[in-house]
Amino acid sequence: MHAENSNAGQRFITTHWTQVRAASSEGDSVEALDTILRHYQGPLKLHLKTRFHLSEDEADDCLHSFVEQKILTKRLLARANPKRGRFRTFLIGALDRFMISEHRRRTALRRHPQSDPIPLDELLDHDDLLPRTVPRTTEVAWARRVIECTLERMRQDCLRQKRHDIWEVFEGRLLKPILDHTEPTPYRELVERWQWDAPARAFNVLATAKRMFQRHLIGVVSEYAQDPLEAEREICELRAVVQNL
Repeated sequence: MHAENSNAGQRFITTHWTQVRAASSEGDSVEALDTILRHYQGPLKLHLKTRFHLSEDEADDCLHSFVEQKILTKRLLARANPKRGRFRTFLIGALDRFMISEHRRRTALRRHPQSDPIPLDELLDHDDLLPRTVPRTTEVAWARRVIECTLERMRQDCLRQKRHDIWEVFEGRLLKPILDHTEPTPYRELVERWQWDAPARAFNVLATAKRMFQRHLIGVVSEYAQDPLEAEREICELRAVVQNL
């Protein structure tokens, strides 16, 4: 769950519905569509690998076909509706239907190679067949992506403010112990490193770091949550996922 490069925070324009609408418009939607696809590529590919037992290359091929046939050709994103739930649930449901229809199409072709394939995807193309939940593996991938972006935004914020002490204390006391399963950096070392006059300074800096992380997490989630209540619920669910990693 390491943070990505220095531009990750700026690139992480999450699935705010205006972004989805821009990606589904008939005008200049290339940039918005590229942002969404790049953002969801990891979770969608992991979903394919775990649910359908695909290899890395097979998952790449299937995801490419899904994007080409459903998102680009059939303009799938134009059917996304915020009133029906989370955008990632919509995407996972569409991907599952695509995989099922592809499997049935290929099976039909093997049995009747001379006949025209039946458009089975049309039989499955109904909103009531959309799953209302996302598999846990996909939620874990989503949580990692959100946390990665939050950490990168926080790190960039520390750099802009020239508060390297905030990031180092946060990294040493919380981040590395969680990610690398190491012991937290002793407060004594942090006090000596930054030449603070008292250990209480380290405690205060860590408290500042926690507030900064929380603020950036709320900022990231608020970009794709529809309202403050959903954002709060999303943060609670993210915490539950992270605690069970």
